Amino acid sequence: MVSLELILARNLVSTLHLAAVLLDETQTIVFYNPPAAALMGTNFEDTGPIPVESWRDTYGPLGPGGERIPAERLPITSVLRRGEPGHATVRLQIPGRGPSDFEVSGLPLVGEGGYSGALVVFWKAGS
Repeated sequence: MVSLELILARNLVSTLHLAAVLLDETQTIVFYNPPAAALMGTNFEDTGPIPVESWRDTYGPLGPGGERIPAERLPITSVLRRGEPGHATVRLQIPGRGPSDFEVSGLPLVGEGGYSGALVVFWKAGS
């Protein structure tokens, strides 16, 4: 079941001109907006939710040697799960463009039932 926090956040994300994704508590991408779709190379309507294993295998994040880094090892992930906002610079693999560094900021979505996911915005580093 999708939490009320994710439903409300989807309305907000739909209005942003900044690439944004919504993650549920399992780190499944449950929605992304058109600016994120332009970077990802596909629309949410075509993919639907993307499990963590799939988005990690496709987009990264990547370490300095190009190896995939488990999302759980990113400092921003643990901060968000503690209910705190976070920011990091990460290298992502963009289909058809190769790896690029992105600034990533996240806000935890916390309701009466506790942590229910995160709203994550990202933009190319140096932009």
